[in-house]
Amino acid sequence: SQMAVQALHQELLKSQNGFSVLQKQLSMAEEQMLQAKSEAGSLRTQLQVAKAAAAAPDTSGPRTEMPKEKVPEISSSPQSTSLLFLQWQNAHLQAEIRHYQSALSST
Repeated sequence: SQMAVQALHQELLKSQNGFSVLQKQLSMAEEQMLQAKSEAGSLRTQLQVAKAAAAAPDTSGPRTEMPKEKVPEISSSPQSTSLLFLQWQNAHLQAEIRHYQSALSST
């Protein structure tokens, strides 16, 4: 009987340790989720500013249209979302560089 109580006590301690680890993992996941929500809000604001700028009439004269880049699908992971955004932004900046290079070479 005494051995059974000790075995149950050991099992309880293991379960408590496991629970503590899971609580820490949950806390980290919640923090990452909050950071991702904050980043998404920032990106949404940037997108709205970009849309407003694109909708504003351009009075600087004739302009060659830059190729539009496709925005990648957003996955559920904050890390992959950040990576996809950076890849899209990199492709967009490279397209902008090509546009300016071709504009400079044609002058």
